[in-house]
Amino acid sequence: MSNYFSTYDSEIFHQFKEIEELDFRQKVRYYEENKRNILQSEFEEYFEMHINYLDALFQIGKYEKHNKLCVEIIEVCITDNIASFKGVDVYQETIFRKAASHYNLMEFEAAEHTFKELIKMDKSRTDLHHYLRKTLIQRKSKLLLNMRAISLVLFFIAAAVIMLELLVISPFYPESVDKVEVLRTIIFCSGIAFLAGSEILHFYKCDRKVKKFLKSQK
Repeated sequence: MSNYFSTYDSEIFHQFKEIEELDFRQKVRYYEENKRNILQSEFEEYFEMHINYLDALFQIGKYEKHNKLCVEIIEVCITDNIASFKGVDVYQETIFRKAASHYNLMEFEAAEHTFKELIKMDKSRTDLHHYLRKTLIQRKSKLLLNMRAISLVLFFIAAAVIMLELLVISPFYPESVDKVEVLRTIIFCSGIAFLAGSEILHFYKCDRKVKKFLKSQK
């Protein structure tokens, strides 16, 4: 695979490089205003500006547009057999940013698939294991949602019991206050138990799923 190095001579490239490194919005504006000329640039110049443009789109949160254009870079890396550009593995880094964009757009199924593909390419990257686990956690299972719903119902019941205690039990049936307080406490604690238990169970299942996938790649 090849590594691209070149000397740059065009004015449009120099103007692009003069933009402050962290001024991502200006990079996006410049690229889009001069897109026709950029597309006519030498390949190395175009490629560097396009990569910087993609990075800028990601940095300012234009994730949908970023993901559409990522495909172009991935295809160029494959067809031109590009291993790295300026010391960066452009192919894998672009796919990683694509997965991150899916995650930020809450497209968790697509993010999960993409992170898995990256792990297949490089199993040693433990950061990818973390991102895959994080993505799975965001994909709420039916069991988790049901347990959360139960905890919410229990909290509402506990609140209703408190209102009943204040408006009816305390004024008219003071001898039953202690029993109602015990009942209210049991219901409220049950709600907390369901809520905490659902989160712990969900995390455990996601962690086990990641470990199972990693084991299948050995």
